[in-house]
Amino acid sequence: MLELMLLRRLLPIAVVVMVFIAFPALAAPPAPEGNIWLDQADARLAGGVSYGDTVTFGWELEAKNRDYYVTIRVVCYQGSDQVYWWAGSPDSAFPLRDQTPDGSWWNGGSATCTASLMASQNHKHILTVAQTHFDVVGAAG
Repeated sequence: MLELMLLRRLLPIAVVVMVFIAFPALAAPPAPEGNIWLDQADARLAGGVSYGDTVTFGWELEAKNRDYYVTIRVVCYQGSDQVYWWAGSPDSAFPLRDQTPDGSWWNGGSATCTASLMASQNHKHILTVAQTHFDVVGAAG
């Protein structure tokens, strides 16, 4: 009797496992892999990034059997205060400055930033594929 009860409980799990083994297309697609880096080819950025600079990013994305829409999002903080948020296409230039009309107030001081390589399909299931961190030196006052 105990064996029959155990079999009844395990049978649905076994069926689901067999379906995913027999039909791998039903399983979740593998997440894309990638990399993002601050493009410092511009000579003026060689000494670091300063408030007011405009930065661009290099990136790569490896996604098997899937078409992804790729964006880059840059977020900067001064301590725990978010002072910058900007998203754009991978070929966008990101101006590191105050965005007061957009709701962020950056006083020109130093900040810590993160650029994220984002991938989505049909603007759903947005994934953070890779990140890079960089510091912004405040403007000379």
